Amino acid sequence: MHMSFFAIVASVLAGFGCAAAHIGRLSSRNGLGNRSDAPIYKPINVLTSRDTGSIEVRDTTRFTNIDPADRVRMVFGKVGDKQTIRLADMTLYADPNMPIVMMEAFEGLTSVVDCDGNDGRISLTFKSTDAFNYAIKSWSYINEVTDRQFLMIANHDGCGPADERQSYRITDVDNDESNNTVFLNSTLANWNEVAGTFDMSFGKINVPPSTTRSLRARGLKDLLDKAKDGFDVVADKIKGIGAGDLSKSVTIPFSVGEKGVTKLLFEDFTKNPPRLKLSCNDCFAEASFATTGSVKVENFQPSSLLLEIEPQDLRATIQLQAEVSQTAPGLEIFNFDQPIFEAAIPGAGIVVPNIFTLGAKAAFNIQGNAEVSGTAIFTFGAKSSLPNGSKISLDLVDFENSKVTSFDNVEVDPIFDFDNASVTANIMAGPQIALTLGVEVLDNTGIEAGLTFGVPTINLNATAGFDENGFCFPGDTLTSGVKVVSAANFDMVLAIKSQINNNDNSLFDRKLVDIPIATFLDKCSPISGTEPSKPTASSS
Repeated sequence: MHMSFFAIVASVLAGFGCAAAHIGRLSSRNGLGNRSDAPIYKPINVLTSRDTGSIEVRDTTRFTNIDPADRVRMVFGKVGDKQTIRLADMTLYADPNMPIVMMEAFEGLTSVVDCDGNDGRISLTFKSTDAFNYAIKSWSYINEVTDRQFLMIANHDGCGPADERQSYRITDVDNDESNNTVFLNSTLANWNEVAGTFDMSFGKINVPPSTTRSLRARGLKDLLDKAKDGFDVVADKIKGIGAGDLSKSVTIPFSVGEKGVTKLLFEDFTKNPPRLKLSCNDCFAEASFATTGSVKVENFQPSSLLLEIEPQDLRATIQLQAEVSQTAPGLEIFNFDQPIFEAAIPGAGIVVPNIFTLGAKAAFNIQGNAEVSGTAIFTFGAKSSLPNGSKISLDLVDFENSKVTSFDNVEVDPIFDFDNASVTANIMAGPQIALTLGVEVLDNTGIEAGLTFGVPTINLNATAGFDENGFCFPGDTLTSGVKVVSAANFDMVLAIKSQINNNDNSLFDRKLVDIPIATFLDKCSPISGTEPSKPTASSS
């Protein structure tokens, strides 16, 4: 049965339970978080080819561009790194009683546009009498019936906030024929009042070869003309751009932890020396996440909200140092849970003001438990990597449709260094890196999808022992030693939640990936000296 995001939110508010949270996974400590670090995508004036639906270099001198339409295409973008442009492509569908006119589509026909007055009126002065007459013919129908109106969307200096499109309800048309000027009675319209039906995609956009050649020749000037605050100046400097340089995804950089930096995870302060001190000597992860997506809104509610995420060059190093000084009989049990890093990712995501926001934040946490006996200092951990080619498909309306592909080639290399001392230890360490994507639609729908990667969870078993015939292998003159076996598990959990009245509500929680990694470390270290003490308890 189809159950929309909003139906689930309603059930949360009514007190009906949603999916239980996965025990022991990393959760955000800041709710949906502040997504103001995401870059703002500015309006780009374009036209749409009615035949192909692709972006074409605009021609704003066609009279037919003045006509009210049942749908309009709006493109937003920003100049990215390495001379690329990132685009978001939106189609807004008109209310049956309020067709849409795009001012930017016919700006080549006007000489003066004035939205600055406080009289609730927009004035448009046309360059020619023919264009003026065409506008009167196209728009004056609203004067015939009291409640008729159309929506004017402006992207012009003085019309609304800088670097944003502004929509106006037009309720009456007047004119000054002697000056070819049309006056439009107008009221500001918020997007969450008029954008009831639209679809938007970002990351992938159809640019025909002819347009690409034009962009390459003109340095993007035609496509980016009229973008404000130096956007077109930056674009003018882009030369030699080719088809491959148009960004096909929003790239989210990800880096947590620091190479070569020691971070204390746990220390037993009840004894001196501590029975266990556990530190991260080299714990970090880095990757980038190529993200594309789309949203469909019907009756002001998202009916589809899809994100596709491709991890690229995902690598993690977890190197832990354990200092054990537990001489009492038995295995002492310790638990630890230590946050390493959490912050918004600057410059990641997109913002189309008041319409759509995608922001990202990163977190890193290590948790686990340890049972130890003996005296030793040893280092353990793993280096892991995920080959490129995997994909995460998130459905933030029908959560059950979320899935992953090609996550079966995780590579893990062990880290282990032992100081020739006697110890028995069972340690589970679960490093978790989290990428959290927050989405807002029309400033009134907030949802957050958290992807937590166990990269990987490490299980280490070290057992001290004695064998008069040789502990590590028959005939060995060293009769004492420590056998070390280590295995791992790579997993990924998707947790989705909403925010209503500043309260987080869990909507969905599922492990999408669970890959056991066979024993990747199995070694025995002989110990010179006397027979080690034998623990009175053991666990696995």
